[in-house]
Amino acid sequence: MSIGTFSGLALSAVTAATVQAGPTAQPAPTTETRQPQATEIVEPEPIEAYAYDPEGRRDPFVNPLRRGTGLRPPTERPPGLPGLGINDLSLRGIVFSAGEHLAVIQSPDNRTYILRGDEQLFDAVVKTINAEGVVFLQEVNDPLSLVNEREVLRTLQGQEDGR
Repeated sequence: MSIGTFSGLALSAVTAATVQAGPTAQPAPTTETRQPQATEIVEPEPIEAYAYDPEGRRDPFVNPLRRGTGLRPPTERPPGLPGLGINDLSLRGIVFSAGEHLAVIQSPDNRTYILRGDEQLFDAVVKTINAEGVVFLQEVNDPLSLVNEREVLRTLQGQEDGR
């Protein structure tokens, strides 16, 4: 007997085994006679949130070249003086009035504001105003920095150039 395909070979081997065993042999079970097995549903284990304990080392998952970016969600700035950042303003003059120094600043949209001591800006607080300039206390948004605040001195343009 010549068998041309593999499936035909398997079929002829089963029929030959049945013929050799005789009529008392049980036929091989088919897919209809087998009981379907219940599938077990496995719940995945919950994934733990990432927490890094630096112990004095830097976090390897924070890009050191882009420090301070993407760490805080962008916030809507309020209008007027509380919405001005320290890098947005330019100092135009200092006025001595009623026993105190006042600073005249200009915003990027060419609006002029008067600053007094302890006034709050978007990212800084006015620390002192004197005849030389204005000292701001700015918050630092760098997670890798050891300081949270820094002092920034803004002077008049003529005084910075040494004129």
